[in-house]
Amino acid sequence: MNNKPYFSIITPSLNSEKTIQRTVESVLSQKFASFEYAVIDGFSSDTTLSKIPKTDDRISIKSEKDLGIYDAMNKGIRNANGVVVGIINSDDWYLPDAFETVQNHFESTGVDIAIGGVELFKDGVKVGSRIHFETEIQNHMVSHPAVFVKKTVYQNIGGFNPVYRIAADYDFLLRAFAKGVKFSHIPVVISAYSLGGFSDLPRNRIQSILETESIKLQNKVIARNKALLRFLRFSLKTIAKRDSKRIMIIELVKCIKRVPFYFAGKIKYETR
Repeated sequence: MNNKPYFSIITPSLNSEKTIQRTVESVLSQKFASFEYAVIDGFSSDTTLSKIPKTDDRISIKSEKDLGIYDAMNKGIRNANGVVVGIINSDDWYLPDAFETVQNHFESTGVDIAIGGVELFKDGVKVGSRIHFETEIQNHMVSHPAVFVKKTVYQNIGGFNPVYRIAADYDFLLRAFAKGVKFSHIPVVISAYSLGGFSDLPRNRIQSILETESIKLQNKVIARNKALLRFLRFSLKTIAKRDSKRIMIIELVKCIKRVPFYFAGKIKYETR
């Protein structure tokens, strides 16, 4: 008898006591029953772990120091037993029937990576929704909780590159796209995404732009000079329209010093 689950769902978490319960419940309440669920916690110091059920055999919890969110994701992927891997952060959640919708799409299309739509929330209030298309990958990142990937893709091209602290998920998708992995979009909303997360914090926003343009350069989507100009232009535009300008100007100075490393065109994925 084959007991292999169809889905392996992974939630990286750190001090997520205010939001993780909704995330966990959105997974465990799915009607499609063939899944395993791993919470990879970075040794939270708040009550995060107490919010997670301990008696449901579909869920496993690992709490230990890690090297950041992508290290946690890589740990979960290495131990995943499912055919398809989904990663849902601890402030996002799946909508009802998401797993059934995704499974039907994989089985009917034969794709390797499926990208669904998302509802967008800011400070707990819905502000819109978005349907993603596979053609977006060359231009920008898509909402990660709407992305599902066959485990074989990770086995073939590797997981998340720890060189990138904020945009390693975009690096992974663009690497997959460049290698001809078969993408498809699901034309319905399957998950909810909280705006204002880690990558959008003032202290991280400029670094996120730097990494994104670097990733395009590494994958030969744009040339070095264009990547550099885009980094500077988008950084200045972001600073102009955001609060916390002083913090972001300081971060821009720091990121400019990192430009030679990120824009050398020699960053490789090393961890298998």
